Amino acid sequence: MESLQNFISSNSTGIGSDDTNQIPANNKDIIGSSSDEKEKKTRNRPDKKTRYHLERQNLIKELNEIIGITENNKSVLLYDIERNEKLKDKLRELVPEIKRIYKCGTWGYFKEEIKGGGNEITLMRSIYNDSDYEITTKQKIIERGNKKIRNTQYHFNMK
Repeated sequence: MESLQNFISSNSTGIGSDDTNQIPANNKDIIGSSSDEKEKKTRNRPDKKTRYHLERQNLIKELNEIIGITENNKSVLLYDIERNEKLKDKLRELVPEIKRIYKCGTWGYFKEEIKGGGNEITLMRSIYNDSDYEITTKQKIIERGNKKIRNTQYHFNMK
């Protein structure tokens, strides 16, 4: 009987054993990590901006050629953009590619309930804004034929 009691007391992890009577150094050992020291989770894959950097640059170069933006001339009239059918056709053609290389869920072009949805100019502005371009506007009076027309001039500047 005595050997049985010695066996139980030496192998026991219940009340009275040295392991359970120890108090943890801090509450982290009991609860886990505290809410103040949460580890920031990082993405395993890069975002679309870094993944499709070259494709975005090529798209911007292509749009610049169609619109007529160069190193020396960084502005264009809205009047000319609205009447540029080549630009509108190219943007409509590139919609699947644009959806692939840009995060465009909140863009007005893709929201039909928003006024201006489906307008290629809003799509073009969204592409440039998401590609780190700043688009500023300025009112300008131009002459078309014998009429003076007030129009908006877009300036494209790299941020």
